[in-house]
Amino acid sequence: MRETTTKDAVLAYLAAHRQAPVSGEKIAERLHITRNSVWKAVCRLREEGNEIASTPNRGYQLLRESDALSAARIRDRCNASLGDPIYCYAKLASTNTTARELAGQGARHGTAVLADAQTGGRGRMGRGFFSPPGCGLYMTVLLRPKLPPEQVPFLTSCAAVAVARAIERVAPVEVGVKWVNDLFIGQKKVCGILCEAGVGLESGTVDFVVIGFGVNVRAAALPAELLPIVTSIETETGLVVSRNDLAACALEELETAIAQLPDGGFLPELRRRSIVLGRPVQVLCGGESYPAVAEAIDDAGHLIVRTEQGRRTLFSDEVRVRFQEEAK
Repeated sequence: MRETTTKDAVLAYLAAHRQAPVSGEKIAERLHITRNSVWKAVCRLREEGNEIASTPNRGYQLLRESDALSAARIRDRCNASLGDPIYCYAKLASTNTTARELAGQGARHGTAVLADAQTGGRGRMGRGFFSPPGCGLYMTVLLRPKLPPEQVPFLTSCAAVAVARAIERVAPVEVGVKWVNDLFIGQKKVCGILCEAGVGLESGTVDFVVIGFGVNVRAAALPAELLPIVTSIETETGLVVSRNDLAACALEELETAIAQLPDGGFLPELRRRSIVLGRPVQVLCGGESYPAVAEAIDDAGHLIVRTEQGRRTLFSDEVRVRFQEEAK
């Protein structure tokens, strides 16, 4: 059974019938709750920023929906089996951390965790991820795939394609992929992706995978060090897109991309979206750093680079892109 609160259910019903007022009695009847419960839910929804008109003898009408994260609104807009259940939090240290904890408690495949803000958002290489309240989609999906451990890193590239597709569905932008886990609009980062796996100690097989991603949706007051390298959907388009819509699209696109995983069906798109292929890059591998040219992405999702010593295959090393203006 999907995790839906009375408040979320009332919001979903009002959104589906926003053309005209709906009586509290009718809402109560359709949702199998009391009229008093409907009234309390409407009060809560108004407190969260939803504009709901109340007309005597006619009922309630949703005039403007808040962008507060809502499990019911996401499910209402989503046709994927992923996102069952969905947990929305006002604040978490990290959605990945919470999803891993839920996995340890037996949470099922498809569980999604979202937070309005993160106090300890994480990226690859132990970096922090700036996650201010109300500005981004901070979301993790728990998977229990039947994959050998060596195929798990492939899920990062799979997720990158999926989230890029989702962003383009809600906003008129072109999204590129910086191998292996960053999404860019133009020359600035709009999203980071972090995949983590839990492996059974006895079986040696993958018990679960959490795919976390943070999309910068609204313009935010960025720390000085992030200003030259980070952007948002709002900054690039002038539009404030719905985070609930974006979450629903991300679940749908992730499900589609995962279905393409066995035959690598998403790889041509990954290559097309790549912002590193054909470019000079700086490879950081442990304490080693060397220049190279990114030449190809192979059928396992690895990056092939050409160095002065010959071609090398990168598995999960960090690649620093040198754009033309940086190389001058």
